[in-house]
Amino acid sequence: MERTCHDFSINRRRMIFDYIFDYTFDYIFDYTFDNIFDYIFDNIFDNIFDNIFDYIFDNIFDYIFDNIFDYIFDNIFDYIFDNIFDYIFDSYILWVYLRECIYPSQRIRTMKLR
Repeated sequence: MERTCHDFSINRRRMIFDYIFDYTFDYIFDYTFDNIFDYIFDNIFDNIFDNIFDYIFDNIFDYIFDNIFDYIFDNIFDYIFDNIFDYIFDSYILWVYLRECIYPSQRIRTMKLR
């Protein structure tokens, strides 16, 4: 089969068409996927996750640790130290006082006997 000029021109056009579209689409899609989607994933999702998780960890956990644990430590330990230890020490002091009133120590009794 003989080749004609027309065949070469068709092949040349096809080659040019293939080259242009291959190059164009490759470049455009490579650029699109590499840069635009990288931008979307790198910046938007990074910002979303950075901001949301920063908000969660900075504010919610700060709230939990600052308020709940402060509440626990302030109130429970205040209760323990203010009430229970006060009760123990007050009871002990009262017990010592009553013991001395009801059963005076030996020193006081010997002073009275003299």
